[in-house]
Amino acid sequence: MFVLVGFGTTAGAGVQASGGASTPAPVSKETCWADLTTAQSLCVPTGTDLVTAVAETTGIRLVVPDGTVIGGVVSERSQLKTPTVATSTVTGILYDDINYGGGSFVASSSGTCSVGSYSFADLSPFGWNDRASSFRSYAGCSGAVYQNINFGGSTYGFVVNAPSLGSMNDQASSWRMQ
Repeated sequence: MFVLVGFGTTAGAGVQASGGASTPAPVSKETCWADLTTAQSLCVPTGTDLVTAVAETTGIRLVVPDGTVIGGVVSERSQLKTPTVATSTVTGILYDDINYGGGSFVASSSGTCSVGSYSFADLSPFGWNDRASSFRSYAGCSGAVYQNINFGGSTYGFVVNAPSLGSMNDQASSWRMQ
């Protein structure tokens, strides 16, 4: 089952999640994707090929380095057989477990961090509040997670890769990439 999740955009600092009351938050065993440019998103069960699911459901081809693990599945662009109408570059991935394991939350956009910054002021609408244990950044980005929504409280980052969030493990409520 695929779940489309909605969120809105704000001017200035990038994109902020703002799921509506009618949109259920994904369960913890799901891997999710959100495009920071188009405000499209999708959740699939962890262990499902998210890259293929995004292509089949939205027509968007995620650009992610081969060998990247997303939700327990190794990404291989050569395996993508679904025709796509647009591309979106992965800018960052949050992971459930340390060392980039478990479920994933993938952020993508039509640009890179060299043209702007991207953010989620509240990870709750995606089922990712107090869930992340590691993250990777791509497309020239570095990332930081924050203990509270709206980028408050303790922080970890800005770094390109964080195999462990240390004392911030399972405490992130907002996320910023620049």
